[in-house]
Amino acid sequence: MRTQRTRRSPAGAEERPRRSSGRRSVATLVVVAFVLALLGVGDRLAVRQVEDRVGQVLRTQLDLAEDPSVRIEGIPFLTQVAVNRFDHVRLSGRGIPAGTAERPLLVDRMDLDLRGVRTADRFRRITGERLTGSAGVTWAEVTQQLGATVTPQAGGRVQVDITADLYGQQVPFVISARPVLDIATQRVHLSEPQVIVGSYRIPDDVVQRIAQESVPPVDLSLPMELTASDLRVGRTHLELDLSGADVRLVD
Repeated sequence: MRTQRTRRSPAGAEERPRRSSGRRSVATLVVVAFVLALLGVGDRLAVRQVEDRVGQVLRTQLDLAEDPSVRIEGIPFLTQVAVNRFDHVRLSGRGIPAGTAERPLLVDRMDLDLRGVRTADRFRRITGERLTGSAGVTWAEVTQQLGATVTPQAGGRVQVDITADLYGQQVPFVISARPVLDIATQRVHLSEPQVIVGSYRIPDDVVQRIAQESVPPVDLSLPMELTASDLRVGRTHLELDLSGADVRLVD
């Protein structure tokens, strides 16, 4: 009498469906990761294109020698493009014309931090809800505008070397004063002037007259209707703090 033997499945036969399912899951994850990577690359490429576009528009608008640096923050980017609103934009430029036609002023550098930036008409219109930033005007530029040598001093003061009329004589003066910003007029003028001729101190009323007549206020007239809110005497620049709301960068 023969004993019937039970056939056994080859080792691991029951695991094959599981392995096949696991391989499909891994493949799916790889495909998803690849698609996400492509979307990420496309998002970053779109950022660069828009940043370049905004830089070109600002260069034309401000009559700059080169495109300013534009950096748009926030991920994803394409969703911001879809609604024409960007949460955070940083701008940085050099050689920016300011001042008036009669007394032009060249801003050496300007750095802007904008929040809630709205765009329209293919970035030909750009406005920011809130703006903070800084700007710097070299002392050489201030000197050229005033026609008198201006150098920084300690304690937030400057020295201005001029030649002015004193009792009918043209006399060289050294004026020490504190630059002050008039926020309403956006002009910088000298405050607390002191004048020394040789070793002699000049009366205060004469000093005030000489300072007003010989050193006129500096009219900032910043572009894009930007407003200076404060100033500091730096080693190489007259430093300006900028602030504003609903600022029209391009209109």
